[in-house]
Amino acid sequence: VDNTDVTKVGESITFMGQVLGEEEQAQKLVDFNNKYLDIVEKGAALIPDSEKKTVYYAQGEDGLQTDPSGSAHAQLINLCGGINVADTEFENSSTTQVSLEQVLNWNPDVIITTDADFYNSVFNDSNWQNVKAVQDGEVYLSPQSPFKWFDRPPGANIIIGVPWTAKVLYPDQFSEIDLAQATQEFYSNFYHTDLSDDQVKDLLLSTGLKEENF
Repeated sequence: VDNTDVTKVGESITFMGQVLGEEEQAQKLVDFNNKYLDIVEKGAALIPDSEKKTVYYAQGEDGLQTDPSGSAHAQLINLCGGINVADTEFENSSTTQVSLEQVLNWNPDVIITTDADFYNSVFNDSNWQNVKAVQDGEVYLSPQSPFKWFDRPPGANIIIGVPWTAKVLYPDQFSEIDLAQATQEFYSNFYHTDLSDDQVKDLLLSTGLKEENF
């Protein structure tokens, strides 16, 4: 059973629900995942290749590690209709060290990171000022608590990362997704934490999203 591929994680969730005697709760999570996978997969299929955004997944404090397509760690980029700039550059699917020169050469439309230190420094770092994503303010930080939404560990925690990544890349294409409502539902049902409207707003704003794109 694959518990790292978000499109196949439902089988693992169902199994764990049976083991723990929590079949109903497990089905809720499976249904939540299927709902957003369906929206995102259908929406992504409608985006012409010529209009797809190029995306760099920046890891580490300096942002110079990445995961190419084919890696579970970067799966949400392709799932949500983005083009991973590291797609054809590497033959393996492991985390890879790259140079700033390489990132400048790729010149991605969007940067997604899970490293708060990198996110908090990139806009003031002269080394990154010529990257399109930085110039356009298109750098986004995956929520971190209680688990990262985008990666590490790839698994059930990134189920909420599916609608988040979709809204990061194509807020207009995925306007039917109410990310604030989805976040509240996910945290209430699966983390047993009720977030107020203000808490959700602050959480999503801290990732780099604009309120009108939630």
